[in-house]
Amino acid sequence: IAGFSVIGKILEVDFTEHLDASSTCIVVYEKVVSALQAVSYLNNHMVRGSQITVQLDNRIQEKPREELP
Repeated sequence: IAGFSVIGKILEVDFTEHLDASSTCIVVYEKVVSALQAVSYLNNHMVRGSQITVQLDNRIQEKPREELP
């Protein structure tokens, strides 16, 4: 998570280990631009001897912004 946290403010992390010894981690950033930067900077990097894949999850949508009066 250290590499992810330097990119932007993290709101939520969900880590799941699978039976085949792989794992999935969902990182939710405060700003969409931070998520885009994470994909750009961290995709295909090596972490503890394993190559990671970083991609956007299109199922998670940005919360609607409140309109100013």
